[in-house]
Amino acid sequence: MIPMTYVVVAIVGVLFASLGFALKIVSGNITHVTNGRQPNARAALFPTIPFTPAYFVGFAWLLDQMREGLGLWTTVGLFAAYVPLWKMELRRLNLELESKMLATNIESIQPNKENQTDPPLADHLTR
Repeated sequence: MIPMTYVVVAIVGVLFASLGFALKIVSGNITHVTNGRQPNARAALFPTIPFTPAYFVGFAWLLDQMREGLGLWTTVGLFAAYVPLWKMELRRLNLELESKMLATNIESIQPNKENQTDPPLADHLTR
């Protein structure tokens, strides 16, 4: 049976990966606008979702081999330290995206031919 420590660490790994998805999507939207495309970037779930939690669990297991409980508290502590840094980076990227969208005549950008279902511009600005 899997100890609860590693279940918690795996959940922290999934949360960590989810935060990375948000940064990747906003960064991709900046690239889209810079290249004259609609800001409709996406992020791939594979291989991030299965491997990030596995790395977190492996890291916690190695630390637990040195001292019981060290793995859980270290991974949770590192995650808690990462969240404020992530929030600052997300804020910076959102401001950059907003300024690029205002600087670019985004309404003149035509949707990609393969994706005619782009949401209207107002949807991107309200996020």
